[in-house]
Amino acid sequence: MFEVKGKVDVFRRMVETVSVIVSEVKLSANEGELSIKAVDPAHVAMIDLQIKSEAYTKYSASEMEIGIDLDKLNDIIKLARGNDEIEAVYDEDSNRLIVSIGNLVRKMSLLDTTGMPDPKIPTLQFPAKVELISDDLLMGIRAAESVSDYVAFVTESDSFELNAGTQEQMNQRFTKEQLLSIDCKEKVKSLFSLDYMLNMIKAVKAGTKLTLHTGNDYPVRMEFDIFDSKGKVAYLLAPRIENE
Repeated sequence: MFEVKGKVDVFRRMVETVSVIVSEVKLSANEGELSIKAVDPAHVAMIDLQIKSEAYTKYSASEMEIGIDLDKLNDIIKLARGNDEIEAVYDEDSNRLIVSIGNLVRKMSLLDTTGMPDPKIPTLQFPAKVELISDDLLMGIRAAESVSDYVAFVTESDSFELNAGTQEQMNQRFTKEQLLSIDCKEKVKSLFSLDYMLNMIKAVKAGTKLTLHTGNDYPVRMEFDIFDSKGKVAYLLAPRIENE
């Protein structure tokens, strides 16, 4: 059983958040939440998304997996207007997702989940943790894009920096007082692709509190809440290891 109904923004933000990593997903459902774990084709970035049943106006689901083409689903979502509600029901007999917006009904074919990867989210002990507002990080990422393809995250006990470029350079430094919080015992630095980083940060709503977990040549784990804490998102991005 799978029958979910909610405001268009819930469906739209789910698609926007995930589609920066992949276009085809395995949606896992149980009676308490929907979740998506996926890795991009280049195995550089991952997403771990969880949305509690309370985020929807109607939710009824047994434990199951559904293969969804996000581009197709987004084409349907685009038809909805501001306060519209979308209802999605799984039809087991035809293996289709029946999506309704008012009196408009679209029956969408689903993907075979058999060959889809089931990525394991790595458990890492990150030596540094920073909390800041998404708008501040987005400013630095956009500035870095004009001088390089990569951006360095440098975390110390009392500051967090973004550095990019060689001939032309960009630096954005946050003191401890300018951050929501910082926890770092020793200086750590990692380098990341700006293409991936920009796509991820652009999917975050303005004014959102971000938690960044970093290390020395570690992946970065970017966490934030959605839907008034009824959902959680974690992006992981692999570092670029600099040659000595």
